[in-house]
Amino acid sequence: MNDRRSHASQGGRLVRLVDGLIRFRIVLLAAALLLTTAALPVAQRLAFEQNIESLYAPDDPQLLRFLESKRWFGGDEFAIVAYSDPHLFAGENFELSVDGEARIRSFADQLNRVPGVNLESTQHLADALRFRWGRRRMRTLVKDFLVGRDNSTTAIVL
Repeated sequence: MNDRRSHASQGGRLVRLVDGLIRFRIVLLAAALLLTTAALPVAQRLAFEQNIESLYAPDDPQLLRFLESKRWFGGDEFAIVAYSDPHLFAGENFELSVDGEARIRSFADQLNRVPGVNLESTQHLADALRFRWGRRRMRTLVKDFLVGRDNSTTAIVL
């Protein structure tokens, strides 16, 4: 019996709550709009940490290893700039065309002048294929990374 009274009492509270929400719906809507409008300037300044460290707990072993590696070897930030060059290769043996190589080197030089770019770590197809010996093997290694499957898309890694 006590159980039924308790249950009925809870049901009565719920009914009163719903009645109150319906009765004051216009006032509640106005309050919600007012609060939303007041919060908008603050919400627009809201920023989230967008780095890999923020994805892990401060004592996570993987994060600690990553931070140690970063301390030893430097930062891990890089950019890949890819573009299409239909005249990248000359002939059937997929050697870089003279003009294709010149375009890659020129574009890489322009990108290396961007502040913050580490010139020594820039990688591109012209450097990867500069040696005649082992060029076929090198093409296999850089396929889908510095040269696309279509053989006309290349990338510069900065």
